[in-house]
Amino acid sequence: MQDAELLASWGIDYLKLDGCNVWAEDGNSLREYRVRYMQWNDVLSAMSNPLIFSNSAPAYFEDEVPNWAVIMNWVPESGGLARHLADVIVYSSNGSAWDSIMYNYDFHARLVRYQQPGYHNDPDFLIPDHPSLSKSRFALISALAPPPSRTRKLHSLATRLSRDGTFDVLSHSLENGDRILTTLNRGADAATTTVSLARLGLSSHSGRKYDAHDPVTDQVSTIDSAIEIQLDSHVAKVYRIALPISCTKTTPTGMVLNTPSGLCMTASTDSVIFEKCSASDSQAWFIYFGIQRRFGVVWHVAATGDATKLTLSPLSDASVCLAAGDGVSLAKCQSGIGITWDNYISGHLRNSSGSCLTQSKNQASIEECVIDSVGQIFGLPSGVHLANGRLKLTLIRISVKLMSEPRDLMWVYLLYMMHLAFI
Repeated sequence: MQDAELLASWGIDYLKLDGCNVWAEDGNSLREYRVRYMQWNDVLSAMSNPLIFSNSAPAYFEDEVPNWAVIMNWVPESGGLARHLADVIVYSSNGSAWDSIMYNYDFHARLVRYQQPGYHNDPDFLIPDHPSLSKSRFALISALAPPPSRTRKLHSLATRLSRDGTFDVLSHSLENGDRILTTLNRGADAATTTVSLARLGLSSHSGRKYDAHDPVTDQVSTIDSAIEIQLDSHVAKVYRIALPISCTKTTPTGMVLNTPSGLCMTASTDSVIFEKCSASDSQAWFIYFGIQRRFGVVWHVAATGDATKLTLSPLSDASVCLAAGDGVSLAKCQSGIGITWDNYISGHLRNSSGSCLTQSKNQASIEECVIDSVGQIFGLPSGVHLANGRLKLTLIRISVKLMSEPRDLMWVYLLYMMHLAFI
């Protein structure tokens, strides 16, 4: 507390605490980082004028996905924001600055679910005094809504509608319902893409049209079915699409992505598989709150009455739903069997059966929910309501039959105590 008060007396109101070279006396880095950062958060929160606290713990586990998942189970409760990755390359650093920014952007585009009142993800790649700071970088920062962006609801951050080898297409809703469309050409050459109203979650029924405003050029274009966008290499473009008075509801849209593998959930004939993201209609999902089903080209997520209970359907065939029984399949929604799911902040998608959707190689299965299972961490489209509370998850699985020595039983006890500490 003495150190914190001294910092405040100097006029400091923001503390970003790095975790370089943290040494864990007992070798348990997970616990050491948690203890140290929670201690600082408690101290700063107890101040008469608390400092803003930036937690860097996730950045030290970026290459250890299971441990990173455990870290993120407590990070949103231990600071106002957190950084997740290494520093971006700037000025005289070796390597490609663009590749460095894309690496940070890719990672943070998968973390929308964690952002909530009192906690922000910090992409940490906006450098205001950098001479090459571009509109593209600022467009991506705005879409990911880090701490400086305070103009939108926290549940309406941008997620990707689609991605392929050239284009990333992101979207989110503003507080008044207008849709923001951000398109990035990641390729080495100029290229053109088309984004339909359906992918934007907007209805074209009864000849409805929309005005799309380019905030950079101040030009307005009209969309009646789709918008065509031509971009040079490494350029991003933003449109604000105004909703007409007759349109009171949008359907937030995006991919369902296994975030560790980067593979997209894809509708097959009567099953679900995971494939490289290709921007195909079978990999796009709608979020739709209500029983009605509309559009016919991609996927949607529909609320079932309980705001956090979801059904997921491919909009190419809205009569079928993602279902879990002995395995994962696409079943008739009317059956009502095994088709409801809860989505948790950890990224788990739990079926009404109590088990979780799992990517097993390129196949979908239903398995016991495990906090550090890389096959169970998913990013859903922006707008999905998260289930209340935290999912009670298994952290580790131990086969006691394999233990024969007293020291082995000691490790069982220590691992079990770790399990209790992180659930």
